[in-house]
Amino acid sequence: MPHRAIESRWAQAVSIPHGRERLAGELTVPSVVAGVVLLAHDEPPDPRASGHLVAGVLHEARLATLRLDPPAPGDGADPHPASGSRHGRDLAAHLIAATDWLAHQERTARLPVGYFAAGSGAGAALDAAARVERVGAVVVSGGRPDLAPGALATLHAPTLLIVGEHDPDVLELNRLALRRLTSGTLLVVPEASHRFEEAGALEVVAHLASMWFQQTLAPGS
Repeated sequence: MPHRAIESRWAQAVSIPHGRERLAGELTVPSVVAGVVLLAHDEPPDPRASGHLVAGVLHEARLATLRLDPPAPGDGADPHPASGSRHGRDLAAHLIAATDWLAHQERTARLPVGYFAAGSGAGAALDAAARVERVGAVVVSGGRPDLAPGALATLHAPTLLIVGEHDPDVLELNRLALRRLTSGTLLVVPEASHRFEEAGALEVVAHLASMWFQQTLAPGS
């Protein structure tokens, strides 16, 4: 899929107040912008990681991104934390705090907001989105929506679930979750496994997410 070049983008490290702590992250805003997407990942940022590829495609689609550093897991933390676990609750609370912060920043105050979640960040993102009216769209990539069972029926934002064809267990969990979502769509990436490590698979995920946010957050942009 071809990439569209954009003229310029503004990027800055940010520190967001949240109770007694501050949340570190990076806000990137294209010169022409139609919405902002919070990236909810369960691993520390890495220039080679999926989040950076997805963010780049979103920028090309005139969507700003806010990447938050994930909360540090405790000793013996579950690698797939439920939204009700401490790690899951922390991530959901961070997303809610960051969404509120965006509403008070000059560059993003008027922009519609979406969440993109990968892996075990899915449960926290769905939980946060169900509690924040301003969230207008959600994309979950290779995630476990079953980790946020209480959020599925109350989440009204259009939600896209993306799963690899060769990830049968997660695919079944997403099919079950789809039945409970009030506005959900499930798309399967052919020949892809859980982490979309096959050639071109992650690019497909990024473009599916980009199109979803364009259609739901910024139609006509």
